[in-house]
Amino acid sequence: MIHMKLLYETMDAIEAEMLKGLLKSYGIETFALGNDFDSIKGVLPHSDALIRIFVSEEDLEDAMEILKASE
Repeated sequence: MIHMKLLYETMDAIEAEMLKGLLKSYGIETFALGNDFDSIKGVLPHSDALIRIFVSEEDLEDAMEILKASE
């Protein structure tokens, strides 16, 4: 069983897609929650409008380093 860990949260769908693409280019698979709510942002509470990017537990450290280097 693969254990997923939260890597990043954003309200920006473009930022989320760019991060997912960057990680994929390094062979790291991602899972996103919350990106289906773009059409109702502003109606939902802030925490419900967040897009959460998850990676596998085994990829978390590498993904964090890639994220840090991309800032």
